[in-house]
Amino acid sequence: MLQRSSNSGKTKGYFLVWLARQLATVFGLGYVPKASGTWGTLAAIPMVYGAQKLGHLEFLILVFFGAVVGVVTADLYCKSSSSGDPREVIIDEVVGYFVAMTWLPFNAFYVIGTFLVFRFFDILKPPPVSFFDLKNRGGMGVMADDLVAGILTNLIFQWIFQSGWTPPWT
Repeated sequence: MLQRSSNSGKTKGYFLVWLARQLATVFGLGYVPKASGTWGTLAAIPMVYGAQKLGHLEFLILVFFGAVVGVVTADLYCKSSSSGDPREVIIDEVVGYFVAMTWLPFNAFYVIGTFLVFRFFDILKPPPVSFFDLKNRGGMGVMADDLVAGILTNLIFQWIFQSGWTPPWT
């Protein structure tokens, strides 16, 4: 009969914290010393490109899954680091940008436009984004303002897309 080592529980706990740190910091990209949120958003661009090949429903499921993973991993990271919203946690920017690009064409106008508007909302946090900037509330606090910034960005660009306006250079 196999006996369970008394260290196996600790090892599993350390592994989960390590995995949460990897996902929350997007495999260490969040440790970039300057503008880590901007780097996280930039990292999301090729991810969005690949994910948009899945189809509308699958993309939306991926966004939902990413938000859940973001809340859980950011929460574990916050608890292990004793910080409310560590700047190195950038999974919120990645998922927020996914929300911003949901059901929009992947071309220069929408990629650059949503990037700039999303970063504007995320950095300056105008209302209602500021209302959801829940400092020291764990994973949900880390993710909430970026999800709202992504939703607002998406609404702006959906309006442009649905109006039929196309920039002259596309």
